[in-house]
Amino acid sequence: MPTKLLTIGELAKASATNVVTIRYYEKCDLLPIVERTEGGHRLYTNETLRYLQFIQHAKQVGFNLGDTRELLKLKMANKGTGQKVKKLTLEKIQLIDDKITALQHMKHTLNELANSCNGKMPVADCPILTALSAEKPSIKKSKKSLPCCKHT
Repeated sequence: MPTKLLTIGELAKASATNVVTIRYYEKCDLLPIVERTEGGHRLYTNETLRYLQFIQHAKQVGFNLGDTRELLKLKMANKGTGQKVKKLTLEKIQLIDDKITALQHMKHTLNELANSCNGKMPVADCPILTALSAEKPSIKKSKKSLPCCKHT
């Protein structure tokens, strides 16, 4: 049974990806180069659809395009062990853990700022705006709460 060829519009619809993104992935060497018709149209196979699905799944779990390119190369080479794949995955987990820590710190700091303000004083006296405007902010980088914080 011959492979059904897809236009870029059909590929976009089948993969829930827009045409501009598909072209961008082609420029980034994430998708295999496909032949063009005499009219200059690209015709894609189900293999390209599988590549797009792989890229989407990798993106959903946090891999950037460079990581995804590397993972695709490893998948296509189909040699050796998954050691490099695991290494990239563990590096991504560490990066996510670092981001979670940074976000938790940001949330903690914002809670401290919110707790320092009763919301009833004039804007000119708002401790949140004062802290954000300070040349050397009094916002602490440690995990200890400020005395005004109710969560101490």
